Amino acid sequence: MAFEKNGFSFTWIIENFDYCCKRDYNSIQSPPFIINGINRSKWYLLIGFDNGFPRFALQRDSYCEGPKWIVVDAELECFKADGSSLSSDICVNLPLYPDGTCSLFDLKAIEEEFRIDKQTFFPRGTLKVRCTLWKNSGRKEKRNREEMEKSVWCLGRTIIGVKRRSFKWVNFIQKKSNYRITSESEDEVELSLHFVSEGQLHYIRIRLITDIRDTMHMTFKYALITANGNSLECGEKEFHFSIYSKEAGFPLQISTKELAAKMSLCLPNNDLTLQCECAYSTRIVYQQIEMFVISSEKHIIEYHENQPCKGCDCIGPRQRI
Repeated sequence: MAFEKNGFSFTWIIENFDYCCKRDYNSIQSPPFIINGINRSKWYLLIGFDNGFPRFALQRDSYCEGPKWIVVDAELECFKADGSSLSSDICVNLPLYPDGTCSLFDLKAIEEEFRIDKQTFFPRGTLKVRCTLWKNSGRKEKRNREEMEKSVWCLGRTIIGVKRRSFKWVNFIQKKSNYRITSESEDEVELSLHFVSEGQLHYIRIRLITDIRDTMHMTFKYALITANGNSLECGEKEFHFSIYSKEAGFPLQISTKELAAKMSLCLPNNDLTLQCECAYSTRIVYQQIEMFVISSEKHIIEYHENQPCKGCDCIGPRQRI
């Protein structure tokens, strides 16, 4: 592989990106990558969020080698489902020093298309971005890139763990009726569902409570099971939980009064049954630099590939790029 200008290109793939918490205070950090051609400096990509839109930043490690100031040019690309990409403006003369300081990319072109159809950037829930860095002399002229001796291409992967549960909640309209979802490894309630009757019309409200210690994103899909065994779809909800927000709730799209009017259909044997499907994030279960390629102008000099760690709790097949 060859580049027009020798530089360092880091591709980052995040699986199950749909399930990361997109609150403004939350962020995701890539696996670290070391650039030998730029003073053996150590770097990260960061993703934060602004009203649900991902914001990308380049960060130099606090304890990395090299001089106090390193000046680079950098560009970010976001890949779409069809393999094409949208690029940020090239950030020129970025002075970064090893104290955790980071620099944001200008993503106006990407943001405009993202807001129109964000799923274009998340095929099968996976986000793929690439950041390319070039050495820079630090002078103020528009282009003063110094050639690295070789081009380097590096691939990192992050997998956000996702659990999926499907269950029937039978005859849940009872006092203190609840359904508990416990973790597989510990006798710990990860999620409990409670029935609440509200107001004169007795709206049916489901309350979700979690004991998790980290942020969690959840999608919750539910349907009423009718007397003939069919499902009456009620919709899908999304929730964010954190140590500061451990409860959420939503009303069913039908009241107890309406249910009574449709008793023969919705209340066979006076039992009301919900078919529930929920998927929720747990934590980052895999994060690693998987591959890097060092090349000269015409041929590959070195190729290294790390195998996935054994026993990691990965969801779905890995896609090799």
